[in-house]
Amino acid sequence: MARNQAFAALFSLAAMASVCLALGFAVRSKALLQRLDLKKEDSCRQTRGLLSHSQWFQTPDEPWIYDLPPKPDFSKGGVVFIGPSEVEYSTAFWKLRPELQELVHNFGVEAATPACESLLLRYLIENRGLVRAGGEKTLVVFGATYQPLHYEQAVNPFWIDCWTRYGFYEVDPEAGIRPASLNPISRFIRLEEMLQAGCLKQLTDAFAEKARRWRHRGSEPIRRLDPAGYIALRRSQMGPNWRAKIQNAMPAVANNIESLRARGVEVRVVLMPQSSWESQLPYSGEYYKDLRSLCEMKHVPLSDWSKMLEDDDFADTLSHPNIYGMEKIQTALLDLAVPFLESTHALREGTAGGLEANRMRTE
Repeated sequence: MARNQAFAALFSLAAMASVCLALGFAVRSKALLQRLDLKKEDSCRQTRGLLSHSQWFQTPDEPWIYDLPPKPDFSKGGVVFIGPSEVEYSTAFWKLRPELQELVHNFGVEAATPACESLLLRYLIENRGLVRAGGEKTLVVFGATYQPLHYEQAVNPFWIDCWTRYGFYEVDPEAGIRPASLNPISRFIRLEEMLQAGCLKQLTDAFAEKARRWRHRGSEPIRRLDPAGYIALRRSQMGPNWRAKIQNAMPAVANNIESLRARGVEVRVVLMPQSSWESQLPYSGEYYKDLRSLCEMKHVPLSDWSKMLEDDDFADTLSHPNIYGMEKIQTALLDLAVPFLESTHALREGTAGGLEANRMRTE
């Protein structure tokens, strides 16, 4: 009996080790990752759902948060897009030509408020060398939306969790973002756990997508939007003191602008696209009105993208763009980024191949 139990335990351990070894090889396969990405993109074009390019992680912000390749190189300056998840899921910079990928970065993080963005900018400057080429060679574009302001805290727990959930960082609203003390072995094991768990999830999702297509005779159902549910949710989240929440965010916006300009950094604000059902709520209009006044007072250029997308261009009722919305937003952002990069000589005129050449591609 004892021998049988020992053999069963050894067999289970061997099976687990084999799975971990197989997943370890899988997460290092660029071909597998590219294949899964193409399948996800094809699925999102059919369903109009949310496209997430996160390598083997859960969300698109995690690869750069955990400082994995390709790492941003700010030696020539660049253009940085900052904001909450509406920014995070709004671009497909991984599809740009290599010379642009090195210079244009999306640092959107879920639930980022202006106060959260203050901590992020401080971290990028002090730990990642955001302005190492000189402020005048750097453009920071703030993607503005009111949605994260429903939290009671200016630096909210959801955003903090995006940084601290795996133990790699410590976040304090006053002290900022600090790398946690981890020895190399612990760091490797934790990263491996994250990557392998993400790989397993993506493989499971790929099989689930195949099953859905089989069930629906070769196609997948289009995502459903729920404007009524969204309106009820936002009213509940923002509460009766919603005006105070919006007004309380303005000092942090002003501080972000002033601190960047003190370093010579170029700043622009864009009003992120909103769905038609936002017009039934007062929050977006009020927030954008206050931002316009602030930008006018601070002489900050502002681009109004609020009506850029049709409702069909959203992946959900939360104002996250789908792949068709991403194409429009990315084109508009490149209209800002490429001339700036050419003006600083970080990008030679014409080397980007034109904006059309940098549109999202399926091949």
